[in-house]
Amino acid sequence: MSFELVPARFRDVRRLRRHGAPASVALPAKHGGIDDPRYPSGTGLGVTLGFVIDFALHVGVGVGACLALQRLPALERFADLAWLGLLLGFLLASIVHRIFVQRLTHTTLGKAIFGVCLIRSDTGGPPTLWSLVKVWLRGVLGVLGSGV
Repeated sequence: MSFELVPARFRDVRRLRRHGAPASVALPAKHGGIDDPRYPSGTGLGVTLGFVIDFALHVGVGVGACLALQRLPALERFADLAWLGLLLGFLLASIVHRIFVQRLTHTTLGKAIFGVCLIRSDTGGPPTLWSLVKVWLRGVLGVLGSGV
């Protein structure tokens, strides 16, 4: 069965796990939709602001790698490749954070600050490693395809 990853509030996920689905209410087949009474809290602004924080974190790691290549004596022979450090640092931070950390914690730092996590639309459970890889690749290819 195919599924999507959808954002949900941690408090809704915790409440659902502790107390179950609301009684005597028709439940949609997919978890996390706008009309889903299992997840009544909105996530829109939290997802957007969380993305901004996550992006800033990834850029910061890239800038740190760039500066390390430029300024550390042990790496001075790579100083002319500092731009590559920026790119690779950003990509590595993004991969580790958005795939592996999110697989373990069900959220990223930015989403966690705003109380948002990702759930599977079919079960309401945590995302799989492969689903996180697909979402990450879709995001990267979308950015590259848009010419940014």
